[in-house]
Amino acid sequence: MSNAKVSRESLELHENFRGKMKLQPKIEVKSSKELSLVYSPGVEESCLAIQ
Repeated sequence: MSNAKVSRESLELHENFRGKMKLQPKIEVKSSKELSLVYSPGVEESCLAIQ
């Protein structure tokens, strides 16, 4: 498959589905405080622990 065809099909999917991927949290996030624990800066602590 040519690069032009892949690019065209990729853009068509993006347009048809208003994006191509969906991220879904594993836990329910009910507040901005909870969001900060699962996302940045909360993600920094997990990265530092793995390091």
